Amino acid sequence: MKQMTAGEWMFYGGIAGTVVSVIGFAVWKIVLAVKKKNLKKDLEEEYFSM
Repeated sequence: MKQMTAGEWMFYGGIAGTVVSVIGFAVWKIVLAVKKKNLKKDLEEEYFSM
């Protein structure tokens, strides 16, 4: 196996970083949506059950 050059490290590191960022962003959005949905449900139960 040959030694990777700095350019190759930057290229593959950039791809890996982008993939990790996209996955992280997607998970964050899903968690946020679930929390929002649960919060909305809790508020509706609290205020409409009176």
